[in-house]
Amino acid sequence: MFTGIIQSIATISKREIRDTLLVIEIDLDGAEEYEVGDSISLNGICSTVTAKASHILTVEYMKETQDITTVMDWKVGNAVNVESPLTLQAKLSGGLVSGHVDVVGEIHAVKHVASQYIITVKYPIEYAQYVVPKGSVTLDGINLTIVDVVEKMCTVHIIPHTWEYTTLAQASVGDSINIEFDYFAKLVTQLMDRRR
Repeated sequence: MFTGIIQSIATISKREIRDTLLVIEIDLDGAEEYEVGDSISLNGICSTVTAKASHILTVEYMKETQDITTVMDWKVGNAVNVESPLTLQAKLSGGLVSGHVDVVGEIHAVKHVASQYIITVKYPIEYAQYVVPKGSVTLDGINLTIVDVVEKMCTVHIIPHTWEYTTLAQASVGDSINIEFDYFAKLVTQLMDRRR
């Protein structure tokens, strides 16, 4: 589990396909804190460290992850949001984020209004049941509060600190983005469906 509070940004230093696996190496300040087998969230994807060398960590993605996230779009030189897993000693500053991406959405609009940034994201209509104003949504690993909901789009407002210290500062209209919907919204919806 994670909180959706980004701790750092890493750079993809290598990308290759081995058999059916996508193998990614990231250059990360603080890589020494991780061990092989540890979990790490990269752009909201719960990933397992499979190798470590100095400041380089290696992760691998199977076809399932390749199919439902943005990993196949990642290129050498791209930046990714990084978060360590939640521990019992850590502050729960964001929300509960599993790192299991639900779907890839698309950035529909990016606006700079006064001191904030406003991003509108489109997603498939079947996920609309999980999206409510003042609820939460996780975009590329960043846990955010939903401000507005219109059909199959939601809007989030970004404070300057989050804009500066995450990959959202590079966001453009048309970009793909990993979306994880609120854990509790999904749980309640599933329970209600079972009761029906």
